[in-house]
Amino acid sequence: MQQLESSFERAEKLIERGRSQEAIELLEPLLQRHPRVPELHYFLGYARASAGDFWRALTSYERALQLSRDPAYWIPLASLYLNLDLHVHALHAFRELFRQQAELPMADEARQVMASLEQEVLDIALHLEISVEEAERGLHYWEEGRRTLQAGDFPACIAANRRAIKVLGDWPPPHNNLSLGLFFNGQPEEAIAVARKVLSYDPDNIQALSNTIRFLAWTGREGEARQFWERLRDIPPQSEADRMKKAEAAAVLDEDESVYELLKPLDSTDEVTNGVAQGSWRDQLFLAIAEANTNRRRAAKRRLKAMQHIAPWIEELLTALDAGQPGPGWAERFPYFHSSEMISGQAMETFVDLVSHEEEMSPRRFRREVERFLARYPQLIQVAEKLIWEESQAEVGISILTVIGTPAAYSALR
Repeated sequence: MQQLESSFERAEKLIERGRSQEAIELLEPLLQRHPRVPELHYFLGYARASAGDFWRALTSYERALQLSRDPAYWIPLASLYLNLDLHVHALHAFRELFRQQAELPMADEARQVMASLEQEVLDIALHLEISVEEAERGLHYWEEGRRTLQAGDFPACIAANRRAIKVLGDWPPPHNNLSLGLFFNGQPEEAIAVARKVLSYDPDNIQALSNTIRFLAWTGREGEARQFWERLRDIPPQSEADRMKKAEAAAVLDEDESVYELLKPLDSTDEVTNGVAQGSWRDQLFLAIAEANTNRRRAAKRRLKAMQHIAPWIEELLTALDAGQPGPGWAERFPYFHSSEMISGQAMETFVDLVSHEEEMSPRRFRREVERFLARYPQLIQVAEKLIWEESQAEVGISILTVIGTPAAYSALR
């Protein structure tokens, strides 16, 4: 335990010096030998939060609480829930704090935040004409849907959002997240239908418009996607979340100047620390790509350098930028999305497994199975193109397009 304590002290000093990624690299290997030490999970959560990796930090803090039952862990959890806009989770955390811990630091401020969160639930209940208890339950389902979407558990995301919809009715947020879960679960037409349904009663809903643009563009229907962009272009975002969703739609269509104009207001400082200035690392990444594609390369380099620890492919973008290339690999521009963000790892494993069993099937049956998979994941063609042009995996991308064998795939090969 003394060795662990020493590691915690070193990690804390690294975090204080702005070297959070080094703290993570110090602590993560210790989990294998000490999986049930709550302090280890706490310090790892602290390091991850300091590095801007809030969702993984949340998992660490929750595990620390689960192992220790120490009410003090509700404090960082409440803060993190607020940071991630999981307001009902935050409300529950504050209630537990006051129930279990009589002497709470900054108790007055915490009570004010609690009151604000309770008012938020009340406002939604009044708007939807349901009870406060129903509103809180429905919002909790919706937040669980957000968490499972973030974790890549798309069936759970679909289930949670459908539970939320049963309680909250036509309130758009769970419908929007349901559409995302459906799309990544291999149900693109259902996803588009859900997004269109939201737009039928809320035509200026930025989240639904952005999702529709993404789904159409990634399934090879860019012309239709651009029609929705013309609708979205002039709708002003009312929140930072809307601003980011509008920027995502612009990014899908390579509207670089629009991405830059939308996200620059979120960046109130010229300095980026640990990959995060104002907003999340995703905001910063999109802003960096927009800068790279609009000849603001110095700012893009600084931003990418600060967040290169987040994923290897971000480091590859920085390498291409440093080399003066127009994009990574053979690409003529810098991409906003990595291939792994367009299709889940589980779906790709299913495709690889299908191809590996080709010899066990008749040609007709194999072709039928490939067509069935492509109907579920039509974005696979664009994924293959990314592998070829942007991610230095030309052989893999060409093999995928050859197996797909549709006119669109052959067009991409040419």
